[in-house]
Amino acid sequence: MVNRVFEPVSEINSFARKLAEPLSLFDIHPLSVRVSQIPIDLYETASEYVAQVYLAGFAQDAIRLELKDHELSITAERRLPDQDKATWLQVESAYGTFHRSISLGTGIQEDRVEAAWQNGMLMVRIPKAPEKQAKVIPIQTRDTAAVTSGS
Repeated sequence: MVNRVFEPVSEINSFARKLAEPLSLFDIHPLSVRVSQIPIDLYETASEYVAQVYLAGFAQDAIRLELKDHELSITAERRLPDQDKATWLQVESAYGTFHRSISLGTGIQEDRVEAAWQNGMLMVRIPKAPEKQAKVIPIQTRDTAAVTSGS
């Protein structure tokens, strides 16, 4: 006796495989998960920009960080491990070369950029140029009569 509850799932999987067959001629795997960009969180403080670059699973030496013409570029590569005598049944991790660029404008100190690597996270600190940093203006307390008379 066939369990009818699972028939729709089985039919959907069968249909997806049939759709993917023509694409297999071109080594395209439409059911694989693909990441188009490196995920980055970018924020700024009064004195710097900070980019948190998520590169879990990448080797540190497979990451290239460049700053040129006020643009931060990150390139990273992750290869599918070679498995002798193994056939991959499913690959949901993203492999290949990934690239991401962020334009930072002209108000940065390119010679003072720092990057640190820890647990799959690349932290990039980009100091702002002094003229681009927010200046705090102190507010003085004056006598109300002096302010209204203009002195």
